Amino acid sequence: MDIGESNADIYKEAIERKLERSEKLAVWKNSASDEVKDDVIKETFEMQNIKKYSENYVRYDEKSDCFTVNRLAYLNERFAYDVQHENHLNSVVVKKQLKDSGFNVNKDERISDYKVQLKCILTKEGFANRMKRYCELRQMKEKCRFYLASDLMERQYEDLRLYYDRLGFDKIKALGYKESSLKNELERHYRENDIKRRFREVFAVGHRMATEDIKQIMGEVYASYEIKKKGVATQLEREYGIKLKSTKITMPDGFRKGGYEFI
Repeated sequence: MDIGESNADIYKEAIERKLERSEKLAVWKNSASDEVKDDVIKETFEMQNIKKYSENYVRYDEKSDCFTVNRLAYLNERFAYDVQHENHLNSVVVKKQLKDSGFNVNKDERISDYKVQLKCILTKEGFANRMKRYCELRQMKEKCRFYLASDLMERQYEDLRLYYDRLGFDKIKALGYKESSLKNELERHYRENDIKRRFREVFAVGHRMATEDIKQIMGEVYASYEIKKKGVATQLEREYGIKLKSTKITMPDGFRKGGYEFI
């Protein structure tokens, strides 16, 4: 046996040991008490977002409310080994593994087709390049036959679809596919949605309010999100889609002040 084959065997054995450890770790996490379960779930999410299954394959399944092994992450590493060494990578084996994992496979596809698809997963690349590759696949999805590649990427890197669905291709491209920029934009996106919901609750349709009271409330909401921004009534319509109609508001002391009705 040459050195290359020896190293290949060591790598393959390491993958199998990692799978075995992951199965045991999933069992252990499922035995966590109710007092610490939330902390274990949070830690698992955070570690897999950072480590990308490099240390183990354990994931938390919200639907079943339990920890389990991410078989796709395991198969990805096995495929990487197979592609490099051609040990047992053939259409029958690959199609069976994919089918067992819940994917629809085309009987007419050749092994070379699967290699093209798996290339998107096996290529070692930074976040920006991976995000760019995923965006290109999503853009081509209607005419691209290799649906599996983007599907596998979504299963291994769950944040890719989240960024794409929330921000869209044009925004992601404008931000240079950079992870830090996308995170900041997504946080801003969530914050803006929260503010919009709060404004819609306070400035409900049919209600009337003096302009000075509107400004004060808007300023307080902005401040709660640590946003240094003054409240301006017309922002409600321009930035948050809350339509206004000028009116006069009778105050408790009988005076009438300028204000708006929310429509």
